[in-house]
Amino acid sequence: MQTKWIFLISKFGSTFLVLLCIFTGCTSQEGRIFQEAMTQMNEGSFKQAIVEFEKVVKRTPDSTLGVKAAKEGARLSLYEMKDFGKALEFLKLVILYSKDPADRVQSQKQLAGIYFDNLQNYRMAIREYTKLLQLIFSPAEQAQYRIILARSYFYLGEFNQSEAEIKEVLKANIDPGLAFSAIVLQGNIKVEQKAFAAAAEIYKKLIADHPERALQENIHLSLAVCYEESRDFANAIKILESLRGKYSVPEYVELRIKRVQERQRNLPGARGYRK
Repeated sequence: MQTKWIFLISKFGSTFLVLLCIFTGCTSQEGRIFQEAMTQMNEGSFKQAIVEFEKVVKRTPDSTLGVKAAKEGARLSLYEMKDFGKALEFLKLVILYSKDPADRVQSQKQLAGIYFDNLQNYRMAIREYTKLLQLIFSPAEQAQYRIILARSYFYLGEFNQSEAEIKEVLKANIDPGLAFSAIVLQGNIKVEQKAFAAAAEIYKKLIADHPERALQENIHLSLAVCYEESRDFANAIKILESLRGKYSVPEYVELRIKRVQERQRNLPGARGYRK
């Protein structure tokens, strides 16, 4: 009988838990509170539902009902209330108490994502994505999360560590889209380090290998910046002129061309100067 209940709960989730509560008379206080939480949620009273789910979790955090309440509380906090701190609290409880490995991995992904995407707490994102990498074994997913790690290090100004993560990504046979993102970040690192010649070589290769994607991702503009910062104004203008009729905001391209031409005129000794 116990096996049957477990199967039904895993198959039908919260709906079955509410029905179970009804048909068994909700003999436990936790069950009644959970039922009230579900009622509040279905009526759109998300804030009150979270309060009720939290009561269940506090009373019985390691039970099936407690874990389910934590999952529902996390979902409402994250997507409906945008209360990221509360969502983190619930997710940590799921990771700690759920007996389902898939639950723990999914919650770890959400936890790390909140730190990176919603809170921009890159130090904590690094910590949580590092934990996540120990839980997943798919090369594609590993590459995906290593790129996020690399971006986190990049935003913190830790460029050497960011490059180390990118190299790990590029060692693997990964999706070309992920590889493109990793190489773009590699070029951006060189720009931040003011290694404009090295960045230009990276951007030129991206344009040659992925012309359409490079145009969509504004790689030509990044390359023009590298030339301009290196005072190679002729090549900067050449790249910008190649965008005429292709860029979504043509006025911006013309403005950039005029700006570079002005710099060229004001610095007659610079490389690329034309009278």
